[in-house]
Formats: sequence, structure tokens, C-alpha cells
Amino acid sequence: TPIGLHLFSDMQKSSMPASFGDISRPPNVSLVLHPVAKDAPANWVVETVSAPGQVWDTKKARVEAVIAGYHTSAAKRSVSLVVAGKTVATRAVDVPAGGRATVQFDSLDVPYGFTRCEVRIDSADSLADDDVARFAVERTDPRRVLFVHEPTDTRSELYFRSALVSAAEAAFTVESVQVSQVSTLQPTQTQYAFVVLSDLLSTPAAFEQSLVRYVRDGGGVLVAA
Repeated sequence: TPIGLHLFSDMQKSSMPASFGDISRPPNVSLVLHPVAKDAPANWVVETVSAPGQVWDTKKARVEAVIAGYHTSAAKRSVSLVVAGKTVATRAVDVPAGGRATVQFDSLDVPYGFTRCEVRIDSADSLADDDVARFAVERTDPRRVLFVHEPTDTRSELYFRSALVSAAEAAFTVESVQVSQVSTLQPTQTQYAFVVLSDLLSTPAAFEQSLVRYVRDGGGVLVAA
């Protein structure tokens, strides 16, 4: 659009010289390249870390790290999991020459709230900055889900709960109620992660108004027919 072209033109004027000739070096200036090192140094790194952003069950949380060696011979490296500045577990891993190896920690015991964590290897070279990879984890309790169903529907909640647990592990707990019991319920975001209306014939007017307020405040409602 003309507006977009105008903005792009303004960006060019503010960040580019008037002509490419202004970029060239003067005749009395020469460019000399200086090699940083004659040979590529051996370097061990914590290449990647896979860790959950949120933890509900600390015993089921897993941390996986890839340890890589560049211009290195085969060796055994010591890998540590550090939580809030304290080493909580250490594993030994065999890394092939110039290759990679994976190490896994089978639990992540962190306190409630946000916690700084890191995976660190024993320093075996002069490049220490990449011997550690840092990440943060938040521990919370499982969120509640309100599941509303008809009195005659005795199976839907079981199917939904099984699917939810298999997909999200222990992130949610399902609170199942019959539609005849929701007249006095006023769901809020602090109470429920979301509300499920499972194949309902109708809902009490008071509960409908509560759901409208819940959605307007940022809550989510899943209607399954």
C-alpha cells in the first residue's frame, strides 16, 4: 500500500546512507583480517535442554539434555541438574568423538512458584560459558475443570476425564456435577480453568448469567453436543 511504501522509505532514509558509495572505504584505509585461533579448540557444550515450563507432579517431570563435543575425542562427561543454586542430581554420560549424547533426569523437585534451574557439565575446556544451560520452571497445583452433565448421562464424564488426563497428564482435576445442581454455582477463573457443558438439554437462568460473566472475565466454556 502507499502507506506501507512510505513507511519503508522512511526506514531506509533513517538507517541507510544516501548512496552505496558512502559505504566504501577511503583509499588510505585497508582491511586486515586477524585469525582468532590457528586451530579450532576442543569445546564441550550443553547444546539443548528439554524441560517442562510448568510442573504439577514433580515425580513425573523429566529434564533431558543433549551434550555435544566439537573437535573433541571420546570422553565421559559429568552432567548435573541444579535447582535454585543447589545440585540435586548428577549423571555420567559417554560422548563419542565430535558427537552428541543424551542424558535424562527422571524427576524435577521444585518448590511452588517460579524456580531457576540449570543443566551444567564439568568444565573440560577454556570456553566455560556454554558449559551451562539455564531455564525456569513454575510449579502449581492442578487446575480444576467444572464438568456439567445431565442426570442420566453417566459415561461422558469418564470419557472426558480419561482423554484429558492422557493429553495433559496431571494438569487438571475434573469436578463433575449434574445440571440440576448448578443453580447456585458462580464459576470464576480462580476456581476453574474452564467449564464443560456436556450435551445439556437446558441450563438454569442464574447459571447462564454466571457463565456469561465468567467468559467476559476471560474464562473458557466448552459446549459438547
